[in-house]
Amino acid sequence: MPNPMPVYGIKGIPSTANHPGIGTTAYGSCSFIDTSGNFYYYQTGQPGNPLWRYNPSTNEWTWLHGDTTNSAASNSGVLGTQGVPDPANKPGELSNSITWTDANNNSNKLSANTNFPK
Repeated sequence: MPNPMPVYGIKGIPSTANHPGIGTTAYGSCSFIDTSGNFYYYQTGQPGNPLWRYNPSTNEWTWLHGDTTNSAASNSGVLGTQGVPDPANKPGELSNSITWTDANNNSNKLSANTNFPK
């Protein structure tokens, strides 16, 4: 039986031991595939709303972003300045979401219900 709890490992470091787990409340989770064939999984509704990348060539998961705990702060979004990348930015919980990758390999998310900061 697969382990239902995630194994995060070190943020940004791929490993065959890492995995997102089954999740308990992963409603609204969304995914996309980049132009290199890597699978991205935004596990909204899971504590901390983690973003994962799976590389099928190496069979490794990488925890890319998000928190490992569930709190109001970890579930709220941090939007920053539009068009300016910042590692502190995160979209917050999403539901009824879709994702796609554009011609420049940028991920895009659209959600009908979003937990953005007020």
